[in-house]
Amino acid sequence: MSEKTVPDVKFMLANRSGALAFFSPIPQSRYEGFFVRRNGKLIKTIESLKLDVPVTGVVNELWRVIQTRDKLTEYFFLPLNEEALIYELSERKEIELCVDIKTAEDNRIWGRQYDSSPEDGALVIRFRKELDPRDDNSVHATEFEGYLAIAGDNLESLPLHHWEEHQYAWDAARHSPPQARWVFKPAKIRSTGFAIAYDDNKQTAITRAKNAWENREHLKKEREAHAGKLVAPVPKHAPPTVSLAYQCAKNALDSLILDEHCLTAGMPWFYQCWTRDQLISINALARIGHLDICRKIFTRLIDQIQPDGLLPNIEQHGTLPAADATGWLFFRLHEWLTPLLRNGLLDKYISRRERDHMITALSTTLDTLWRTRVTDNVMHVGPKESWMDTEWGTDSRQGALIEINALLLSLFRALRQLTNQHDPREPAVRKAVIKHFWTGHYLSDTADSQTIRPNAFIAAYIHPSLLSKQQWTSCFEHLLPRLWLSWGGLASIDKKSELYTDTYTGEDNKSYHRGDSWYWINNLAATVMHRTDPEKFKKHIDKILDASTTEILYKGATGHHAELSSAKQLEGNGCLSQAWSAAMYIELVEEVYGKPR
Repeated sequence: MSEKTVPDVKFMLANRSGALAFFSPIPQSRYEGFFVRRNGKLIKTIESLKLDVPVTGVVNELWRVIQTRDKLTEYFFLPLNEEALIYELSERKEIELCVDIKTAEDNRIWGRQYDSSPEDGALVIRFRKELDPRDDNSVHATEFEGYLAIAGDNLESLPLHHWEEHQYAWDAARHSPPQARWVFKPAKIRSTGFAIAYDDNKQTAITRAKNAWENREHLKKEREAHAGKLVAPVPKHAPPTVSLAYQCAKNALDSLILDEHCLTAGMPWFYQCWTRDQLISINALARIGHLDICRKIFTRLIDQIQPDGLLPNIEQHGTLPAADATGWLFFRLHEWLTPLLRNGLLDKYISRRERDHMITALSTTLDTLWRTRVTDNVMHVGPKESWMDTEWGTDSRQGALIEINALLLSLFRALRQLTNQHDPREPAVRKAVIKHFWTGHYLSDTADSQTIRPNAFIAAYIHPSLLSKQQWTSCFEHLLPRLWLSWGGLASIDKKSELYTDTYTGEDNKSYHRGDSWYWINNLAATVMHRTDPEKFKKHIDKILDASTTEILYKGATGHHAELSSAKQLEGNGCLSQAWSAAMYIELVEEVYGKPR
């Protein structure tokens, strides 16, 4: 669906089993390759398939990627629910296979042992990871073994068995060590195509690869039909490029769903099920037809609220509280229930028991937060508990934050909706928010300050009745000159701040929430500006929409919406397929051009 004919384009495919194929013509990151999921972790298998002809173009057809190398054509495809990569060529060709079997985050270099041999109609690569004292002072022992199987028609292999050092330019640019790594070349393969599968059991890996190859035509039809049905509806009046990017965003969001009905935050790094990311994205998930998945996310997360009234930042593996996640949970539930209540259908879709469970969870959450987090009617959070969850120097963004307190108000609103009763604390919170955040012209990012960040747009999205239309207009008119980027985005901090950094600095966090422009915030901001005054803010809305459309189609990983951009210029940076970026783009397009019919 989206095409780019420059040799440095990246592409990405993912499926419901959590498998990921992420490639560029020359590997630029240790996060590239074919990955499978085991016990909540991504396991890297192959790093690259190396040919001696340069890449001349890439076409993302959503269900597969077609890559051209002059007159040669490559086809990459992940079945919808099968853990295998299927690779086909337009003519028989020799390919060098590069492998690097490890968990995605494991950068240890010692104790990696490979051997390979033809077996049962497949090329089988055995890997054994030995603990090695040169890595971590550990005692010699086998940590794990795994098998990579490659099966295809008339597949020939020539053993190579040597190591090669690869330099990773993208990791270097992100200040993400190690920026080079030795990978193993087990063999050259001569073929017109094959399937690749991995397992810790040799026979399972062989069977999976052979079945995927033998059933590839059926699996293609299944995958193509799924993508076609998913992306077919588009807003009637959207321009062609917006319609195309909208289809890509729907497919990208859908590809981040896992079998267990959770939504991963993004690939390749944020492959876990982050709570706030799922909840911010869940409205768009419902819009593309996944109502059953949304319901399961709601049910599961209500039961994961901790004794302190908060959700962990990551399901099952969270190390930090997400201070905003329970607010997003009940804000999204309010959205979910509103049309049911309006049409008298609540009892048809929500049992009395489920409703009582929601009320109990919400009431308990409010009371707990009130006791532990609210002072003088304003909620406070600690460092790294908001969505801006990094520190740099003395900047850790903590205390009373505008979007956190808008979410607190949304808890009262949701409780009122479910019980038809007013909580007496709500007016006091609303009054305190105005007192501590409203400067007379705009909402400050933190209480009793004049700090400017784009989080006031989140407050407008969550709780539009907090201010009048005139006040919101004033707010946006005061924030935009301090945050606006000429290419069509918002900086994550006031451009006059001494912390402002205009170029993405990667893993060191200097620019991450102190300059970098986040696509989910840009799309959300354009959405609320359109709701507030589409004519007055038309220039900004159109520019944001154009920038996000360009990023999806031509930047980052083609057909996916990246996490962020440098403030200085439009780029696709950070995590290259980010759920909430795609989700808020879907909402923006439907806000501007109407929902598909």
